[in-house]
Amino acid sequence: MAQTGYSAHPDVQAFVAERRNQGRGLDEGSLKAFFDSAGYRGDIIRLMDKPGTSRPWYVFRNNNAPAARITAGRRFYQANRAAIDRASAQYGVPAGLIVAILGIETNYGSNMGNIRLADSLPTLAFGYPRRAAYFRGELAEFLQLAAEEGRDPQSFAGSFAGAMGMPQFMPSSYRKWAADGDGDGRRDIWNNVADAAASVANYMKQNGWQSGGRMAVPVTLTPTPELSALMERKTEMDHTVADLKRMGVMPQEAVADDEKKRCCSAWKPRPANTATLSVSTIFTPSGTTTTAACM
Repeated sequence: MAQTGYSAHPDVQAFVAERRNQGRGLDEGSLKAFFDSAGYRGDIIRLMDKPGTSRPWYVFRNNNAPAARITAGRRFYQANRAAIDRASAQYGVPAGLIVAILGIETNYGSNMGNIRLADSLPTLAFGYPRRAAYFRGELAEFLQLAAEEGRDPQSFAGSFAGAMGMPQFMPSSYRKWAADGDGDGRRDIWNNVADAAASVANYMKQNGWQSGGRMAVPVTLTPTPELSALMERKTEMDHTVADLKRMGVMPQEAVADDEKKRCCSAWKPRPANTATLSVSTIFTPSGTTTTAACM
């Protein structure tokens, strides 16, 4: 691929033909020009292939919410309070949650990534077989997005995995949930805090956020090999609260709807607290409220 270019690749030709048959997005000439200028990024493949590690919650917290970031978050909120409070009021999502997400994702917009999506997404769509189907879908969404926004697809930059802007939305997320927070007719999640805040709040609202709901419910458990295995997982939607109860996870307060399909994502607590976890609310693209065991 690096030697021959994308346009000559059979999978790319099939992708272009599919787009042409669907009659959406860029025309065939524009798609060919796009792929002619796309660059293969082997470093992205190496980053994607790095083994993942499951960190204990207290390590994750220290790495992602140190005192300096919390202080920066307070400053960010004060500097953009009107826009953030407007999004909070419109969607019913707490301002603190909006700020926290922007802080975790991009350190309040200071680290949004500078890799061209015209390089990262083709690299992953046609050079990363393990998740090629997913990234081809995101590439199609990206090309549609660029056409809808009237922007040159070469002008977009983001993370090595194709995430964009302050909230690090993938192209499909942008098309579904990006919002015009200041009413200027644009959805600029890169430079406009009002739009970024509204987009985060809209995402949370559309994916099940309920105003006044609990963020955490304490539980008790006795560690078992089965639960230890769950603590190594992320956010797979394959367990209900009833499942967790059968496995020995006992909520200390009422949790609504035991039989909804939920996600169990666990972060290891400090060794001294191995019997005490909390069940936290997370939100999934299906719009269902999910639960996670975490400290």
